[in-house]
Amino acid sequence: MFDMEPGEEFQMIQGVVQRFSADVLAENYRTFEADKALPAEVLSAYSELGLAGLELPEHLGGAALEALAKATILEELGVGDPGAALALDGIGAALYAIAETGGDSALRQYIVPLLGQAPIRAVLIWDDGGQRQRHRHRQGLRRVGNNYDGTESWVPSQHADLMVILDREGVSLVDLPHD
Repeated sequence: MFDMEPGEEFQMIQGVVQRFSADVLAENYRTFEADKALPAEVLSAYSELGLAGLELPEHLGGAALEALAKATILEELGVGDPGAALALDGIGAALYAIAETGGDSALRQYIVPLLGQAPIRAVLIWDDGGQRQRHRHRQGLRRVGNNYDGTESWVPSQHADLMVILDREGVSLVDLPHD
């Protein structure tokens, strides 16, 4: 049975997120929108509040919160600025693929180092074996042995630090070079 009732600790975190959303995001969302970016101070404040790695296990510096808690937090951030909510969740769904396939060692190697950077972006891509090509008239990525070939024409970010590619054979991690 699922326990959908937030505990006292999560309610405290939710209160912090609501204040951050109201005081920082809602007050400045038009500026963020015009700049097409969040200022470094906002990204740093988000990380300093401990919100960047909420789903990570405690021994890796996270709060070990579940996906429902993360969804609730993103919803609260979205009240202030929906675009900022997406931009602030720099790891997103890629975290779950890495945790499920590589465990703590993969999280320690690929995710934990990114948490100290701002902005960060881990992108999750599903390689459907060419099915998208028929539907969207584009090539996409194709696995060729242990490599990938092709172009991913739409990535929901101006940059990516880590690409996580899921396909029928498993998961591949591509650590992208930093400028």
